[in-house]
Amino acid sequence: MSDPTTEHRRAPGEGADIPAIGHPAHVVDDPAEITPEWMAEGLRGGDVGAVEVTGLRHEPIGTGQMGSSYRFHLEYAADRTTDRAGSATATDPPAPAPASVVVKMVAGDPAGRDVARRGYRKEVGFYSRLAGISRARTPRCWQAAITPDSRSFTLVLADAHPARPGSLAAGCDARQAADAARNLAGLHAPFWNSELLDAEAFWLERPGDAELAFMGELHVIATTEFVERFRDLGSLDLVEDA
Repeated sequence: MSDPTTEHRRAPGEGADIPAIGHPAHVVDDPAEITPEWMAEGLRGGDVGAVEVTGLRHEPIGTGQMGSSYRFHLEYAADRTTDRAGSATATDPPAPAPASVVVKMVAGDPAGRDVARRGYRKEVGFYSRLAGISRARTPRCWQAAITPDSRSFTLVLADAHPARPGSLAAGCDARQAADAARNLAGLHAPFWNSELLDAEAFWLERPGDAELAFMGELHVIATTEFVERFRDLGSLDLVEDA
């Protein structure tokens, strides 16, 4: 866990320039480091209020390569209980107290983290700065913090259970594909040619011309292959049912 008393130079490209949600020292690399006190502090940072977490257990979920995710089941003191939807039933004051949360952190060796650090910055920065503007469905975020070198981060997010992650091997049905396309549009539309991203330039790294050219070529190739492969399937109706 990082030391909150240490001063870090806020140089471009370093995690110190990304505003955190919750306690900035709450960055862990191992789910075993998360104690009931850690979790209570993290939830308090997201406006849950003062809660006493008395117990927790975790299990891995997903198969991420750049990060690892864990579902934490939480227990609270007798004066703060949760209903099945994760809403608090305490009366002084009423505040959400989730029955479970998802904690995401880094995975892999130092070399891999160095390559992925830009992705870590973008994910933490999205939740701490941009998620509220996005029109895509995003989980509530109680904790979003990253180390000054951008090589470790920790997110505490609302649990979407019983939803399941998609599978490229298994595919999906038309309704699921349409739902994904709508959310993809909801993610991109609010930021398309938006001056808002210019205002976030103090932490959001911009790709260079060579990287942009490479990504443009890659998208053209991928789109061409997609159209050729699925041409016979027709088009999906992305209009919401009335």
